Amino acid sequence: MREQRKKLLTQHDDIRKLLLHEPRGYPAQNVNFIYESQLQGVAAGFVIAEQGAIYPYMSGHNAMCVARVLLETGKVSEGRFALEAPVGIVCFEVRREPDHAVSIRLEPPPAYAYEIDAKIQVPHIGQVTIDLAWGSGMRYAVVDATKVGLALDPSRGNDIV
Repeated sequence: MREQRKKLLTQHDDIRKLLLHEPRGYPAQNVNFIYESQLQGVAAGFVIAEQGAIYPYMSGHNAMCVARVLLETGKVSEGRFALEAPVGIVCFEVRREPDHAVSIRLEPPPAYAYEIDAKIQVPHIGQVTIDLAWGSGMRYAVVDATKVGLALDPSRGNDIV
């Protein structure tokens, strides 16, 4: 699905714009493109498109939407199945009643820390120690707010952003 994602981003972004921009779309809307997967034992693949030419590698709520559509249209059956996202294989367990899905559980690829105690320079603060993590196709910098003089309370919200 990484190749499908790249193709949508570089060659077919007009489809995203058509579906997500006015008069059809609005800023919080997104679209899931469903593809056949070439991988053995995988029910289907999907690529997510969001506003602002964003094609995330993974999104839990989008993945559950795709699983539900595939279940409700008979493309997958109740129980366990796998879908392919640009981030990799996402496993699902779904339960249904006669007329609709009642439970969808997903297992995305594992997240992990790939650098601990990295040192970076931050303007107006100085050197900051962070941990770098990867999960669902995204990279995250994790910092102890108290070590940079911040408190996590509503009155300090503007300072944190």
